[in-house]
Amino acid sequence: MVHITNLPCELVAAILSQLDGLDDLINAIVSCRHLYAAFQEWPSVAGNIVHNFFDPELLPFAVTAQQVSTLPQPRTASAVRDFVDLLSRSDRAVLSNLRSMSLRSIYDMLDTEDAITDLAFDMAECAWQEMQFDSTYRTLGSLRAVGLSPAEAFRFVRAFYRTEIFFKAFKTNAKNPDPEVIRQSQMWLVTSFAQFEIEQIACVHDYLERTFHKRYGDILMRAMEFGALQVNYRTLGDNVWTQRWISQGIASLPRLQNKSLAAKRAALLSALGDNVPAAFLWKALKGQHELYRTHKSAAALSPRDALDADSGPPSAFDYANMDILFDEEDRPTGEVVLATLPEDDRGLREMAYVLWDMERMKNWNLWKQIDLAPEVSSNYPRTKDLFHMQALWTYCEDVWRTGGRGMLPVAARNIGGLDSLASWYREN
Repeated sequence: MVHITNLPCELVAAILSQLDGLDDLINAIVSCRHLYAAFQEWPSVAGNIVHNFFDPELLPFAVTAQQVSTLPQPRTASAVRDFVDLLSRSDRAVLSNLRSMSLRSIYDMLDTEDAITDLAFDMAECAWQEMQFDSTYRTLGSLRAVGLSPAEAFRFVRAFYRTEIFFKAFKTNAKNPDPEVIRQSQMWLVTSFAQFEIEQIACVHDYLERTFHKRYGDILMRAMEFGALQVNYRTLGDNVWTQRWISQGIASLPRLQNKSLAAKRAALLSALGDNVPAAFLWKALKGQHELYRTHKSAAALSPRDALDADSGPPSAFDYANMDILFDEEDRPTGEVVLATLPEDDRGLREMAYVLWDMERMKNWNLWKQIDLAPEVSSNYPRTKDLFHMQALWTYCEDVWRTGGRGMLPVAARNIGGLDSLASWYREN
């Protein structure tokens, strides 16, 4: 009987490639020196295993998100678009990239997949809870659960992957962003996607922004260092600090969540400061109109005529934006109308209005929800919240100069608690 240790490494690698998962691979190579030698000689085994079990519809997006940062600099919109298109159309290219990835990179890709899946379904649930259904649609409490169709689940996850690709592809200096990188990122969006697809990415952006503030706003508020630096933990949209943090990758959100102590989370956030490159998605989305006014050939920037397999998303986008009027003399010849990321459509994006199937649109009369959507985000800071933040900044700056460090007590959450902070520091 032939023992596996007598088989050539190439044959052993072929056997390892048929394992069900990476955990089985790790268990195998740590249990036998010969299996480990075969893996060292044929590291593509890990990619083969992932190729066998990963959702084939999502695998091109996952590999692209992991590998796009390997493209040479300076990174252009056309280079990123060509790379995305290549992997979306060629399973051979996907497999080739998988086989070239290190085991660490593959694990990073799987971590990103886990994070995206969790956040995509959470976003869908949060969006569904934003709907203002009347009693007609609330007869059964169970109907309030979102219950995504397979097509909707794919659409939500795909939007997250496209956002992740943006974050990985268009990083620039966080303190002094390169205008050309911003311009290339805008061109990638405009020339790669239909407008409703760009708006899907905008929905993900707003969700990530809100989620970050919700989960870590308390850390930013209580960390002395952030107060002294006047880190804005309230404002949505044009907030450089938030843009830096959310652009570190979607997997970074649960990674922060795994830190059990507030001080550890604050330290991790602090490490992602000025010296870490960032991608500025809000700036790219908001500046698309200006891109048309500065580009030599506006017609060449027309968004792709991409159609969703379901008519729900494009129909919702058209319905929500049909009343927008544009002055023909205010834009160059050939420019298409851009209606993505209006500030007064935050309420719509919180409902993920461009991500639902037509069947759901009809069954739940989501056209009415579009009409009812508030212009201002439900997470928009109140005046007293901004006043509280500014008061904390002043306090932290004063204490920082005298050597104060660490985390503020819980009392700092309330404006009335600021008066007691001085005595707290004298005692501690």
